[in-house]
Amino acid sequence: MPKRLTVERERLRLTRKQLAERALVSNSRECAFENGRATPPGDSVELRRLAHALGLPLEAASTLLDEVADLEAVETEAASA
Repeated sequence: MPKRLTVERERLRLTRKQLAERALVSNSRECAFENGRATPPGDSVELRRLAHALGLPLEAASTLLDEVADLEAVETEAASA
């Protein structure tokens, strides 16, 4: 299952590099988050920057690394934000 970070990035049609640049995090770090090789605490500055770069509320930062079983629910939530 994809991570919410991947779903949100793809929804905005951003590459990993573009998202990393917007969020002011390294490209390798962003890739590590998406691939599950890095798991920072939910309140980390990096995750908050990624949430902001994706146009999500900061409270959503802690859910960016969650696996998404229901992609339609994520799309509905994004549309209502």
